[in-house]
Amino acid sequence: MIRPASDDGVTEIIGFVLIMGLVVIVLFIMALTIPPMNGAELENELALGAVQDISNLKYDMDLLWEDARLKNVTRSVLIQLSTPKEGMISMLPAFKPTIGSATLTAGVSDLNITIGEDNTTYDNFLRLTYATSNHYTENSVVMYDAGAVFTGTQTYQSMLLAPSVGKGSDGTLFIVLPRQTLGETSVLGNSFGVVNYTVGVQSTKEFSGSIGSPVMIKVSSSNEQVRKAWENVLRNFDPQGSDGEFKYDGKVKVLSVDYAMKVQGAVPWQ
Repeated sequence: MIRPASDDGVTEIIGFVLIMGLVVIVLFIMALTIPPMNGAELENELALGAVQDISNLKYDMDLLWEDARLKNVTRSVLIQLSTPKEGMISMLPAFKPTIGSATLTAGVSDLNITIGEDNTTYDNFLRLTYATSNHYTENSVVMYDAGAVFTGTQTYQSMLLAPSVGKGSDGTLFIVLPRQTLGETSVLGNSFGVVNYTVGVQSTKEFSGSIGSPVMIKVSSSNEQVRKAWENVLRNFDPQGSDGEFKYDGKVKVLSVDYAMKVQGAVPWQ
């Protein structure tokens, strides 16, 4: 009578051990799969947020130079630099993905634009770069460069928003060139980065051209994507232009706008 009871007890113990083993295996598989899935989603959301923030920043900066009353007014933008540390995914440490981060840098573009017979050269254009350091997805880059917004990877970026270049009703080609007046600043590892920027001096220069005596416009940059983006914009006004050289049979008006931009870290109150 004792042996059957013992057998039943052993069977229950074995069954319990098997169930617990199955639970452990399931949890182990979940720990291997859930963090990468959650982490990839968070990293994609972080990059998308940067695209929206920097696109909005371009729009706001364009409003600054368009309205002379806003001269010397400092504006600030808050940009998230890391994936969230709290929330449902952090309730179980094993399911918590590794925190992703980004570096925000304000500096100077190496783009050069030369216009006219006197070879007037414009440089020191404003560049703001947002570069992620991901654990689950490919690193991404969002960049404001000389008035245009680019997005992509560390090795290739495509233009998302074009610079302020257009033709007026009188046929004048209008080009706006934002320039940086400060040195490079960078922030990494904080929850948020703050971009402070102030519009300063604006200067305008006109170049007169005509059929047979066009205005020459040349663009150059070590960043192939930036150079090609400007070439594509200018090609709208000179379809025959190539190799960074374009001609315009009319007046070209260039507005050079000085911005003082710097970035700094900001950790919100916990």
